[in-house]
Amino acid sequence: MKIQCDVCNKYEAVVFCSADEAALCNGCDHRVHHANKLASKHHHFSLLHPSSSSSEIPRSDICQERRAFLFFREDGAILCRECDISIHPTNELTIKKL
Repeated sequence: MKIQCDVCNKYEAVVFCSADEAALCNGCDHRVHHANKLASKHHHFSLLHPSSSSSEIPRSDICQERRAFLFFREDGAILCRECDISIHPTNELTIKKL
């Protein structure tokens, strides 16, 4: 499933901006992050081509220690596997009904 851009809702998101907590397409990323010097310093990473460089891979929003594994659109959060497992089994929307 492709993630739509949070700004235009027209195109596939290609980056996630940690500061804005937003998934952006190329055009919106360029407009937002080239608007001023402060915005140009926002840390963002590719949703299409995860980097192998650990310095570019963000940390989980919950534990802030382990490398993020997924972007949870409903919460606008990036999570590591451990945080995802610890949070979502307790959420009644994500519990599988037997």
